[in-house]
Amino acid sequence: MLTSKTLTLNKFIVDLMVQEEIIKSLSCLFKINKPELNVSDITEYKKRLENIINVLLEEKLTHRLSDSETRLNSLEAITQSHSKDIDGMKSDIKMMQTDLSLFKESSSNNHNVTHKLLILIINRLPSQMPTLQAEQATNSL
Repeated sequence: MLTSKTLTLNKFIVDLMVQEEIIKSLSCLFKINKPELNVSDITEYKKRLENIINVLLEEKLTHRLSDSETRLNSLEAITQSHSKDIDGMKSDIKMMQTDLSLFKESSSNNHNVTHKLLILIINRLPSQMPTLQAEQATNSL
């Protein structure tokens, strides 16, 4: 159908081409010559295609491998940096724990000293208690 439409629309040009012997007949216009390939040509073509594909794949893999290696190196550097930071924090925490235990110890020692001083003060007070009680009794009247 497409062939007949094309021929009718371009009848003048087609007739002119036949008269001028540009083409031999109308059937030559739509005839497609199949390429003649030998088995050796096909295998050679196949090998060249495989080589091209292998080169492209190798380039792509090399590029991805270098990207992955770069990322791995940067991650290792970051990990080392963080490990140093974590070690520093661990030592700071240990120092704080030591300081806190020393502070607790000195605080409890201070409480013990204060307690002993208060007991000494209270032990000395009974001799003065009757006078204080008498003063309080007179003040309340």
